[in-house]
Amino acid sequence: MISNQNKRGYAFAMRIGKLRIGSEDLPLPREREQVSGKQRHYIPISVFKFAFTSIIWCFFMAMLSAQQGLPPSAGARGRALGGAGLTFQDVYAAWSNPAGLAKLEDIGVILSGEQRYGLTELQDVGLAAALPLGGGGLGLTVSSFGFEAYRDTRLALSYGRKLFDNFRIGGEIVGLNTSVENYESRFNATFSLGFQIDLDRDLSIGTRLVSPMRVKVAEGETLPQLLGIGIGYRPTDQLLLMAEMEQEIDFLARFRFGLEYALVESFTFRAGVVTEATEISFGAEYQAAQLFRIGLVAAYHETLGWSPGVEIVFVPGEKE
Repeated sequence: MISNQNKRGYAFAMRIGKLRIGSEDLPLPREREQVSGKQRHYIPISVFKFAFTSIIWCFFMAMLSAQQGLPPSAGARGRALGGAGLTFQDVYAAWSNPAGLAKLEDIGVILSGEQRYGLTELQDVGLAAALPLGGGGLGLTVSSFGFEAYRDTRLALSYGRKLFDNFRIGGEIVGLNTSVENYESRFNATFSLGFQIDLDRDLSIGTRLVSPMRVKVAEGETLPQLLGIGIGYRPTDQLLLMAEMEQEIDFLARFRFGLEYALVESFTFRAGVVTEATEISFGAEYQAAQLFRIGLVAAYHETLGWSPGVEIVFVPGEKE
């Protein structure tokens, strides 16, 4: 079966390959002209299209080769913070670290959407819901990536519980389904584990293990195995600073840095950066009503360009 990365790369390459390639750029196929008594032969346009598309396809496959099966960012908030979120202790923990659900105080729901690199074929939508339950917190996330001909769907159920006043653990069961037009759908299951510890009232450390056991999805292909560790520091009630490192087998470590600052009670500014490959992001959140918040994000990839996103958050309690 064609791998997930191949299909995503193909959709992207076919879209990009249409740009600036046409009869106005190159001579017509097999056109000839007489120069100094000699014939000059032009390579058919179809050959250039095929070569260009193949190069873009292979490049895009390499960019996505480490992403299959990885957890999505925690909505527009997590995306704006460079993908950081291992120390979240609210509804966003349903995406970023199940251990954070242990400190959940109110029910919360998030609806989010993003258009990767401005391409309609790379739409990513998601829903997260969390509620306090039995001395801990229960979370549910659903996300979908792609379009009619190709789609990745992720469903996860998570639970976090407090073991001590400053130590929390959590677990998540994940189902992954890949649907490709004219191919059989493929389903895989895995799990992740999370931990959080408070070193101080304003300083926390979070860790997460994604797919601790190797899961084979195809011949020579397995789901990513990842270890993430991060720190969250809140020097004031208005400012949150985050720094994280994640390591996946066979890939370079990635570093994520995020900043969140509440300019006023109803408006929050966010910024982040991630390495390998470099991406910067900016975002903002506005308290539109007593129970609703709206978040926006724009992330810029050093090679592939901009990815805009939006989220709507419903949390009855006060903002953390």
